[in-house]
Amino acid sequence: MLENLSNRHVETRFVGDLVLSDEDRQPRAAGVTVLEPGEKSKKVYPQRDFTIKELSENFTAKQAGADLPHRVVGTVTVEDNRGNRNTDH
Repeated sequence: MLENLSNRHVETRFVGDLVLSDEDRQPRAAGVTVLEPGEKSKKVYPQRDFTIKELSENFTAKQAGADLPHRVVGTVTVEDNRGNRNTDH
């Protein structure tokens, strides 16, 4: 969940395997949202469907101490009208 603690509105962009949880708890693509001062976003979380084969390959890699070959990846970018950018990966 994001919270706008500034006194300006901010635009948030979600790219990758990120979804927002609606009131009915159904996930939807995150996309772009605007948060007013003091406003909180819906819950944002990573989500991706993996095949059994991909999950098995991840398990094998984890057991071997290797990087996971199949991952969930996303970027959150927050902008206000001052032009400063913060990006989390």
